[in-house]
Formats: sequence, C-alpha cells, structure tokens
Amino acid sequence: SHILFGTDYDRFPIAHSIKLFAALKLPPNVRRAIERDNAVTLLPRWA
Repeated sequence: SHILFGTDYDRFPIAHSIKLFAALKLPPNVRRAIERDNAVTLLPRWA
C-alpha cells in the first residue's frame, strides 16, 4: 500500500500542514515516500 499526501483545498496555511507533518517524527525514508516517491510510483511521467 502507498500513502500520498495531496490537497487542492487550502483550509490551513501550508506552514501549518508542514509543522504537523514534521511532528509525526517519521523515519526519513517514510517521509520521502509520502512527500515524493509514492507520487512518482503512481504518476511516473510527472517525475
């Protein structure tokens, strides 16, 4: 399974979302997967 973060609605400022995401204390490889790698896997032509 893959987790991919994305939104088209700016309910909160992006700085707020980044702060909450950072607070999760995810391992670097998991963080990179959520931030980029999972999207590249699902949408390779936009890599």
